[in-house]
Amino acid sequence: LSLNEIKQLWLFLDSNQSAISLPIKIALKILLLTGVRFGELHAAKWCEFDFGNSLWTIPAHNTKTGIIMRVHLTD
Repeated sequence: LSLNEIKQLWLFLDSNQSAISLPIKIALKILLLTGVRFGELHAAKWCEFDFGNSLWTIPAHNTKTGIIMRVHLTD
């Protein structure tokens, strides 16, 4: 997606124009912000998140490439 398309999607998700549930809206925003695949987010477990160090470690068995992936998180 282009930056403009991402902006349009984000504004749409924040609007009342859709019947998309809140959990799906949040999931879409996480996908946009982190660049992870849907399957990686869907398989995520709380124990993978280190909020103290703002890091999400995705285990190798949950990634397409089969390698551990570390996603830095913002506040």
